[in-house]
Amino acid sequence: RDGVPRAALAFAGKDHVDLGVRTEPERFSLAVWVRPSKSRAMVIFSKLSTRAETRDRWLELRTDPFGRVVLEVPNDSAFENSVSAPERLAPNRWTHVAATFDGDRAALYLDGALAGEARVAPFEASRGPAFLGARPDPQGRRARQAAFEGRLDDLRIFRGALSPEEVVALARAEERPPAPPGRGGDDDVDGNVLLLRVDRALARYDAACVAGDAQRLARTEERIAADLEDGARASRDREVVERVRYVVRELEGGRGQLDPMSLDRKRGALHALSEALWNDLARDMDEQPRPYPGADPRRDRDRGGDRW
Repeated sequence: RDGVPRAALAFAGKDHVDLGVRTEPERFSLAVWVRPSKSRAMVIFSKLSTRAETRDRWLELRTDPFGRVVLEVPNDSAFENSVSAPERLAPNRWTHVAATFDGDRAALYLDGALAGEARVAPFEASRGPAFLGARPDPQGRRARQAAFEGRLDDLRIFRGALSPEEVVALARAEERPPAPPGRGGDDDVDGNVLLLRVDRALARYDAACVAGDAQRLARTEERIAADLEDGARASRDREVVERVRYVVRELEGGRGQLDPMSLDRKRGALHALSEALWNDLARDMDEQPRPYPGADPRRDRDRGGDRW
């Protein structure tokens, strides 16, 4: 979000972050930077309630089928259980989303401005799995529907409801200076997620190989080659560009051939590119200094609210 490559989390609709088994606060605030790639029903944050009496089973911040933000709590009411914003989130644009609940009133804020409020019945906390970018099922696995597509950054969960002034301060405090010269920006959907594209390409290629249809395989290889070339254009790393070009040449040679040697060669080239990009990512992370040496990541305090 602030122009630093690989600083936010990129979700392709099949990803999630497992936050472990948690007991949610009964009065809370959620804050997160959101950049959806589509306007549809998607889960931003979801925590499963394990109380048998609960009608709606999730404490959830999500978007509805029209792309509007919704906060839902796991209480026993069929009517006083959610609040929604009237306008959809703009695709491919960063928006600061905050939700608060004080045990009676729930409120939604977009970029610090109040976007919706409603009376919501209270709920009893329970232990259960919590996910970022997807909805957990009772077994703690990722549910198939409504997974997030886009990017998320800086999720914060507080005990207690922040005031409107604190929400505004939180949104404005997260504004960052422009990216330093020579660093990748975040002005397009996939500018800095070549690694994500490659891993997605591997999944597509495997599915086409399993189908055993030469025409489908040829179309898939053509789409993957175009997608990788598009992603490489955003890279300033000459070595990365050359790696991508090698993979594209492999995909263009004998397009649609189903013999094992051709399939292994092309998949091997994709896998090698993915491994090289992952190694680059690990090296870059090792070289970056830690911003808060000695800080305890398990607990933090910010503007009067206890970080969950």
